[in-house]
Amino acid sequence: MDKIFKIPFIILQVNNPSRLALWVESESHSRQWSFTQLRTESVRAAISIHRALDPSAASKSLKSIRIPPATTLFVLLPRVPEWWFINLASLRLGTIITPATTQLTPEDIAYRLSTSRPEVIITNDENMWKIEEAQRIQPLGKSPVKIVIPKKRRFNMTAENWIRYDDLADGVTDSDILGFRDVVSRSSDVSQVYYTSGTTGKAKRVAHSHSSYGIGHYQTTK
Repeated sequence: MDKIFKIPFIILQVNNPSRLALWVESESHSRQWSFTQLRTESVRAAISIHRALDPSAASKSLKSIRIPPATTLFVLLPRVPEWWFINLASLRLGTIITPATTQLTPEDIAYRLSTSRPEVIITNDENMWKIEEAQRIQPLGKSPVKIVIPKKRRFNMTAENWIRYDDLADGVTDSDILGFRDVVSRSSDVSQVYYTSGTTGKAKRVAHSHSSYGIGHYQTTK
């Protein structure tokens, strides 16, 4: 499992965009992203998700993205860099992200999918089967877009109705990234929904707004 080291944002992004923002260390490799590079990858992820939701979006302007209110991303990923790209991308898009730990069982996931009703599901190749099983346990009335992040590029995907994240990301050009504009969100808009541990009953949904989540982290670092 990769170890991920995070450098607190504070005001570094504004004053020192070349400073280190994310550092991933494992036995086989070491990868680093500056604040500028993290911005680029989060914009790439935002455009990728937008186009997965609306395939015709590739021919539309990225300066005025329109996404239906309360559009939800259910993200089931281990500690990989894409988790951070997608988390920031969700803030840029004005969508609601519901993170989930990979320790969840298909039954746990089925409950969360049935209560969050996501438009997009994102996971990696090792957890695709959990999503498929969860949908068999609790079929959803609608078919969410399902995106997989393969651990290796040579991953041979045989499952139907899944989109490879790298295929989406590879289709995003430098001009796309330069032309992208964040969706305008209010500080009171819900940005993230977590689930409690569920140790004394069913897990409960806990919402964070664009302001409350940041304030919580700020208080933690004081």
